[in-house]
Amino acid sequence: MMTRANQNNLLVVGETSESQLAEWVRLYQITHLLSNRFDTCQSAQKAGINVTLADFNLSLLDTHGFDSILFPVSKEKMVSNHVLNQCAKHLTPSGHLFLFGKKNQGIKGYYDNCRKKLGYSGQIVKNKDNYTAKLAPPKDEHPNLRDDDYPQLKQTFSLWGYDVFSKPGIFGWNKIDAGSELLVETLTNHIKQNDADIEEALDLGCGYGYLSLALAHMGAKRITATDTNITALNACKKNLEQTQVEFSVEASDAGMQLTKAHDLIICNPPFHQGYDVANHLTERFLAQSHRLLKENGHAYYVVNAFIPLEKKAQSFFSNVQCLANSGSFKVIQLSK
Repeated sequence: MMTRANQNNLLVVGETSESQLAEWVRLYQITHLLSNRFDTCQSAQKAGINVTLADFNLSLLDTHGFDSILFPVSKEKMVSNHVLNQCAKHLTPSGHLFLFGKKNQGIKGYYDNCRKKLGYSGQIVKNKDNYTAKLAPPKDEHPNLRDDDYPQLKQTFSLWGYDVFSKPGIFGWNKIDAGSELLVETLTNHIKQNDADIEEALDLGCGYGYLSLALAHMGAKRITATDTNITALNACKKNLEQTQVEFSVEASDAGMQLTKAHDLIICNPPFHQGYDVANHLTERFLAQSHRLLKENGHAYYVVNAFIPLEKKAQSFFSNVQCLANSGSFKVIQLSK
């Protein structure tokens, strides 16, 4: 199930590792990439691939008529359905759609839907726990798979008088993260006790904007919200537009592309259970927090209680203090 050189081969992908991306590029002669991840686009661009940073909107591509479209199925069903609904019109008549995934990711269901509902023909092959499907496009049009109008942001709930908009494709898109909730509670009390003003605030890894809205509610004068996920940034922008706060929403890889220093940095980093704290991602977030923090500023992190973030943070910050520990999550204050 290999592609050939001298073709236009498109990879549509969300979150992935650099090693996995490099493997797809090598095996399938990738020439174009569309992703909603800024970091993924950066890695692909360094490899000489044409990149489009977009919320899975294939119509934004500057090339049409691909010989192959490769899609590792998303954890979010509506994201996958939205992508699959678009692929046929972007393939040449002799082109192929490749699907990748594991059984627990629903790959067999997507393969069946492509054949039975979208009119594709082809086969699926298993290699250990991984499946690869190769599908020829339909000869005529078929009704789309249900995608719940994926392109549109959804109103999920209300907070502090604001309507909160989000959508599938954003981590925890329709809920309030318990760690972030602890961070807001702790920071609110800390600011009240110290009678502190928030001039320049940074939400590092903002997601749909829960922490940014909390900063606005706390009275922050200016907010910078950044994330590597363009889908999340679109939601965060819409949410912050309801406030009276001056703000900017910027794509970055853990803040590496930002330059302005801030009085306060707030962060719920993507460190999950089973995550190795020695991983380079920890140091990347901490290093950028140190660089982007003013000399008299403070950074506030919330992480799973079992992660020894304090030990890593001591390499970057003079003062490291645990302000709260719920047993599941803890809030760490950092300063230079």
